[in-house]
Amino acid sequence: SGVHNSETPELYCVHPYRLVTVGRNLTQGVRLDQAIKAFAADGNAHSNTGWNQGIMNAALLGMTDTAVTMLKQRAATGPAPGYRFPGFMPHFQDYEPSANHLANYLTALN
Repeated sequence: SGVHNSETPELYCVHPYRLVTVGRNLTQGVRLDQAIKAFAADGNAHSNTGWNQGIMNAALLGMTDTAVTMLKQRAATGPAPGYRFPGFMPHFQDYEPSANHLANYLTALN
């Protein structure tokens, strides 16, 4: 009957709670290896549309190549059809236009 939930709770320590990040690794010695393994092991962690958090997790874990690839993928997304404003993204999970697709893009850049 299909996938009904594609969240990655095993990575909540990265985002939204920011307990395991490259910044904490540099300032407090927090280890990143378990979070990076969790990211690599979960196919949902690599999902890169709408509200999915993979792009932010990759950036926060210092996975630069992965984050850059995901940023380029999101930047290449065309606008939602039928809207005048080209910044509206198509529907990915909940409703159209997607309010999260570019918001997560910008959060990953920060």
